[in-house]
Amino acid sequence: RRAEGLPIDDPAARGLPPAPLEWNLPDGQFPGHSAWIADGWKLHRIEHPRTREIRWELYHLASDPTESRDQWMSEAQRGSEMQTALEAWMASVARSLAGVDYATP
Repeated sequence: RRAEGLPIDDPAARGLPPAPLEWNLPDGQFPGHSAWIADGWKLHRIEHPRTREIRWELYHLASDPTESRDQWMSEAQRGSEMQTALEAWMASVARSLAGVDYATP
């Protein structure tokens, strides 16, 4: 922006504190698509934008690098464990964005 003669509008670039992060969604809502990788497996959480229906897909990356064979049904235990880990991580991110994970001075 500076090369274009425009002002820098990022507070951190001007030495100011960044704007506070905000999370305005109810607990447990994480719109969109997210993924979790563990032990060579990749789990996709895919939320339909209108219906909010969530679809899960699971792939073994070493044997299926193009992610063409969904193994969600055949690897139910693994999928469930990865789902739990992903949902816990997303909840942690939401708590951080809401400022719950941080002590206030």
